[in-house]
Amino acid sequence: MGYVGEELLKRVESAVDRTIQMALALPRNLAGQEIGRQVIRSSASVGANLEEAQATLSRADYIHKVSLALREARETLY
Repeated sequence: MGYVGEELLKRVESAVDRTIQMALALPRNLAGQEIGRQVIRSSASVGANLEEAQATLSRADYIHKVSLALREARETLY
């Protein structure tokens, strides 16, 4: 049903790679490790939800998956 453009998927993958590199540069203390883990999870979730949107069978499910991706992107920015 859904179609997320290849360009967007590539850009998200690149952003996840950069986020991982940023997380690895955080201080190696409790706060740095916890923030790093969370930012990696939320950024990777953006791509995962967009990939899931590619395989949806209904418009409503597609919108739901893309909305989840947007929500995770906002969490990553926070």
